[in-house]
Amino acid sequence: EAVTQYYVVSLIGKTMVILVAPINTIMISYLTKKKENIDRKQYMMLVGIGAIVSIVFLMCAIIATPVFIKLFYGNKMYNSVKIIMIWVNIGQVLNMYAGFLLMLILSFTKEKWQIILQVVHLIVMVVLVLICTYKYGIIGFAISSLFANAFRVFAVFIIGFLKINDNKEVTC
Repeated sequence: EAVTQYYVVSLIGKTMVILVAPINTIMISYLTKKKENIDRKQYMMLVGIGAIVSIVFLMCAIIATPVFIKLFYGNKMYNSVKIIMIWVNIGQVLNMYAGFLLMLILSFTKEKWQIILQVVHLIVMVVLVLICTYKYGIIGFAISSLFANAFRVFAVFIIGFLKINDNKEVTC
């Protein structure tokens, strides 16, 4: 039952990730073919735009998720999942934002950073999920996902910032 609850709550967030994926692909294609350089100011501007878009998506998810659940699954399901809705939505949006940032930094860093960041994220996620789900159940899983994705956002941002900072300007 807990898996079903989590799945239902995460549907809006997963839909947003699916909608944003093509934008990430277009962005990476554009940035890798561009002949100009990305400097720290441009990097921070893109990070900021991504954060603003993520906040807008989060607000949409916060509004749409209860409506969606009540409409398609009824009040019983809504009442059983309302405690995890905010945590799941924040986690999903952070995952989307981390994907955007990863595509951004892959345009000016070596591919090895994708593997390193993904493996570290996986380890953090597994450790947090094992500990928190065992102790707190489905809410522990939701919060674990949120913290693992927040860590991923932070790690990807820092790698990007340091790589730009080392080179002052980075050729795409």
